[in-house]
This record gives sequence, structure tokens and C-alpha cells, in this order.
Amino acid sequence: MSATQALGSLIGQLLVIDVEAPVVYIGTLTEVTDAFVVLENADVHPLWSSSTSKELYVMEVRRNGVQATRKRVWLKQADILSLSRLEDVILY
Repeated sequence: MSATQALGSLIGQLLVIDVEAPVVYIGTLTEVTDAFVVLENADVHPLWSSSTSKELYVMEVRRNGVQATRKRVWLKQADILSLSRLEDVILY
């Protein structure tokens, strides 16, 4: 199964996407192309202006819900380090 096919199986899911930059993306996956993934109603949260870590921020969103800052975001697949469904985030 290709990365595009694997990602396509997650369409409609609320995802957390981690990239190398100190930014976290959380939104509903709506489209997958060979090069991009598209999130809608997404929270694009830069952490350079925050006193919290990516992990703590994601747990806060899991507890309180997504506060969308973008209607749609296109992310290059090549920039994705990891992703998971928000419902799979374990709270501690």
C-alpha cells in the first residue's frame, strides 16, 4: 500500500500532524494527492509563541476540542514526520 493509499483511508478523520518546524496541525483530513494532504477546519498552531510543548498542546486540544484557525490547509506529504488520529492521543 502506498503512502497516498494509506492516508486516503483516514479521510474524514480528525488528525494531528507533526512536522519538523515547531508547528502542529490539527484538522479533518478531506483530500490526499500524490504530493499533498488537505486538512479542513484546521488549527495551525505555531509553538514558538507558546510556553507549552507540542505534546501538551495536543492533549489540551483532545480535552477541549479544535479551535480552527484555517478553513483549509495544504501540507506537503514530504514534510510530515508523523500523524495520528486525535482520538488516539492518550491523556495523562
